[in-house]
Amino acid sequence: MAMYHVASLDEGLLHQIFTMVHEEQKYPLGQTRSMATQSPWNLAMVCNGWRRVVFGAPSLWTRIELST
Repeated sequence: MAMYHVASLDEGLLHQIFTMVHEEQKYPLGQTRSMATQSPWNLAMVCNGWRRVVFGAPSLWTRIELST
């Protein structure tokens, strides 16, 4: 089995991985601070490369929760 450092992954592959994670973490509306709404922010804080992928992927931003 081949091992790769995460920094060597192609942005397209990262986008697919992030989308799969996002789709797996959908929760009912109204659930506060669900992982589905936090995951894009958390992924964007890892490094500049991941930030570029996350902010360039509209599919990760289909749900945004705002607290009142």
